[in-house]
Amino acid sequence: MRDMYKDAVNEAAARGLSPASPNDRKNPASCKNSSQDVINWIMPTPPCWRCYLEHRDYIANDVNDKRRDHQVIICVSFDILGNAREQIMFDWWGDAKGRNEGGFEPHDPSAVRQEFQYYAPYQSTSPDAYIDCQGMLHGRIPVRDFSASTSQL
Repeated sequence: MRDMYKDAVNEAAARGLSPASPNDRKNPASCKNSSQDVINWIMPTPPCWRCYLEHRDYIANDVNDKRRDHQVIICVSFDILGNAREQIMFDWWGDAKGRNEGGFEPHDPSAVRQEFQYYAPYQSTSPDAYIDCQGMLHGRIPVRDFSASTSQL
């Protein structure tokens, strides 16, 4: 997944994308739009991994996102019995803003979950193409096009 994430980072750079605030009409590469685009680049996941978009709020019950919020990609590994083992986070928006130590790499999601303590009641629909622990592909592989981050440009 690290290599697939690097491919997404390189494509975002080639397109001249930079992180934007949610209301920037000239640059739609918000944390939500960019995470929706980047997750497509890490699908299908390697065997025994599943990834999803996680939207978190800084203030509880902020259903209309009037306050600070953040959306990242969480990937979870599973053992052959289906028990969760490891979680990693991909956060292009935060990495590009210099918020995450280590640059464009997978991160432990703890810091983001601590800063944005509230799991948002509204969650974006995540694409779901994965390879199970037996090697079977599930779901459809999404298009890798950065359409959410470039749709208004």
